[in-house]
Amino acid sequence: MSGWEANRKSIISVTILFIGMVLAYAVVGLVLPQATLQEQYTFIMDRGTAYNSTDLSPERFAHGMTFLRINTYVLIVFFIFAFIYRGLGTSMALGWNAGVWAITLVTAVKVNMAAAASPILLALIATVALSPHVLLEGLAYLSGSLAAIFFSRGVTLYKPTDSRFFKVLNAVVVLAVVSFGMVILAAVVEHFWAPFMLGFL
Repeated sequence: MSGWEANRKSIISVTILFIGMVLAYAVVGLVLPQATLQEQYTFIMDRGTAYNSTDLSPERFAHGMTFLRINTYVLIVFFIFAFIYRGLGTSMALGWNAGVWAITLVTAVKVNMAAAASPILLALIATVALSPHVLLEGLAYLSGSLAAIFFSRGVTLYKPTDSRFFKVLNAVVVLAVVSFGMVILAAVVEHFWAPFMLGFL
């Protein structure tokens, strides 16, 4: 199996894991009452209006450059975690991202469903509006984490003059560019697609 084929399979498998994490946290958010969520998930619920706001208005998500800046910082932090802790760092990063988005969005949807004329329609529109950029961000952080893992292994196993190190470095650069490209795409989708869909609420 070639290196790129292995990378592709790794990305697919970990993406499935990320989606599973999001769904698991979403179920928790749906089942638990708001007071319990506030108590048990203070690391998410008490981090300012960007996280604990239940506003689903288009204006809340129409801040592309702000999202791009924040998500770039997050990507850098995830890269550092994955470089130091490798697979464990990647799992921590994906779990954190899945938990933050799932709990935040499910809470917002639950609160707004209580006052909605058609709760099911609201939940459907919110899911279609917000899922794409969440998935793109997850893929971006995953690609960045894989780049960090490869770089970490490369500097550990090979000398800088070794031709194999340059192959690793090439893969790292490609994955880093892909991850940052996905961060940009996620910000664009969040800025345009999410407000467009939420405008139907």
